[in-house]
Amino acid sequence: RQMCIRDSPPTSRGAFEVWGDGQRLWESPLLVGPGPAGACEVDLAGVDVLELRTTTPGDPHGVHAVWVEPRLELAAGARPR
Repeated sequence: RQMCIRDSPPTSRGAFEVWGDGQRLWESPLLVGPGPAGACEVDLAGVDVLELRTTTPGDPHGVHAVWVEPRLELAAGARPR
């Protein structure tokens, strides 16, 4: 649910994406690091295949984009499939 750019040069840039069944469901703003963590919450109802992606514009060398303890939570009253 959180992501950040850590242990990277101050000019490091990256973005985070959540994909479900081949469709982008969420995209973060471009983060410049190192810096504080950003938050992410996405409704995954009906999603079978989940992907957490990171992107870096330009040279990705030295960029450490980190998803911090990602987790899935069932909505109240929902049942796992």
